[in-house]
Amino acid sequence: MDKRGKDRGLKALWRWAKGLRGNYDVALVPHRSFRSAFLAWLARIPRRIGFENSQGRFLLTDLVAFDWRTHDSERNLKLLEALGIVPGKPEAGAAAPAAPEGFADKVASFGIRDGDVLVGMNPGSVWATKRWLPQGFAKVADELIGEFRCKVVLFGSPRDSAPVNAVARAMMHQPVNLCGKTDLKTLSHLISRCSLFVTNDSGPMHLASAYGVPVVAVFGPTTRELGFFPYGEKSVMVEADLPCRPCSLHGTSSCPLGHFNCMKDVTPDMVLAPCRRFLKGTLLSI
Repeated sequence: MDKRGKDRGLKALWRWAKGLRGNYDVALVPHRSFRSAFLAWLARIPRRIGFENSQGRFLLTDLVAFDWRTHDSERNLKLLEALGIVPGKPEAGAAAPAAPEGFADKVASFGIRDGDVLVGMNPGSVWATKRWLPQGFAKVADELIGEFRCKVVLFGSPRDSAPVNAVARAMMHQPVNLCGKTDLKTLSHLISRCSLFVTNDSGPMHLASAYGVPVVAVFGPTTRELGFFPYGEKSVMVEADLPCRPCSLHGTSSCPLGHFNCMKDVTPDMVLAPCRRFLKGTLLSI
């Protein structure tokens, strides 16, 4: 559902509800918005299970306790308990996706060869306050290339071109800049091939951790306690200890206090330390 585009508004919501009606007995509603609960109710799904702090909780039939202290994937699985199912913990290390058609030729055209040690970097984010400084990414990239002879691959959608290109310009070494050049399948497969993924709090961060790729994630306005941290033992969060954090659930367009210290106080050395540890472990195991 494209709620900000063609599926925006009540008319589209009604169309979706009609399409769902009569096809489902149970709806699990992990999203806590009124719209999500309203859609399940409008679709006349008999049993609607969601969280007790949902904005549309009065439209749900079963309410489950919401725990801020756990990862969002574990929280969402708890909805199954309303059905008498005791879920296990999710595991990182999903199988790498199948390479899309023409993948080998496409990757070769990017200058990536079999045997290359790839370090993925994701400098973008939908929210400006969740983006670490470009010069920080550039410094980390140059140091890793110099020490480990790796190839740094810059990822991003077309809307991430400004921060990604700023990183590329600030680097002494030449990265593989794939900003705006990958579809979702190619992005997923390339991330799964990385020996390390350095990133902001973002969607690609979760892809990397799901594939069991070591992740070093820089967090600014958001914190671990919100439940959206990279999952798994191979993931490290790098953050500044400030009393103003978290300032929002998902990030904002600008720092509410005007100083942006949550990102400015994160130094390249703070990020490099776990990067070196992960890469040394990876290369020793090859």
